[in-house]
Amino acid sequence: MILRDRSLSFYRIALLVVYDLTVSNAIVILAAGKSLRFKSSGSKKEDSKLLVNFKGKPLVSWVLNVVSQVECDERIVVVKDDSLNYLIEEKFTILKNHTAELGLASSLNIGIHYALGEGHSAVTVALADMPFLTVESFVNVIAEDSSPLVATSYGQRVAHPIKIKKEMFFKLPTVGDVGAKQLMADFPNMVTLVKGTGSPVDIDTKEDLDKWS
Repeated sequence: MILRDRSLSFYRIALLVVYDLTVSNAIVILAAGKSLRFKSSGSKKEDSKLLVNFKGKPLVSWVLNVVSQVECDERIVVVKDDSLNYLIEEKFTILKNHTAELGLASSLNIGIHYALGEGHSAVTVALADMPFLTVESFVNVIAEDSSPLVATSYGQRVAHPIKIKKEMFFKLPTVGDVGAKQLMADFPNMVTLVKGTGSPVDIDTKEDLDKWS
């Protein structure tokens, strides 16, 4: 894996705009998880993890707000039902995963196949329960074009956002709670890392929610 240090600048954003004239980039937020760890860690069973209050607003709103500020050709959210729709701006395309119980891979494939049908040549993936992702990290990942897979490095941890180029779309796992990280594990020589800002923390349990609130 190659680590590249990218910094956000007006020059870099200008380059990204030019890049987008020839390459169509979509962002896919995966928001159809079952939240089993959250429900089994002391929260009320009726609580929807992505709707719980986190620092003054619903947890899912953090990543939605960040992605709404990132220049791309289409913003996509994969959900399991209509419970999040009122929080999702019109600038997002909402896809419903009717087989969300099959795991993360099913949601990712729904987003990827939709993007392919819409003519997008690259998809940048993020998880809906990661409230500390930044605009800068998305911009850096989208702009990096040296390999079929681009991921974000936070010190010793590699995490989202992760970009998948079109040539890798049909190499994705199709079942289970695995996604873009599994693709990176399967094809490590096709991965470039860019330095991220913010934090890759995800809120999986009630303890995580209390710790980071």
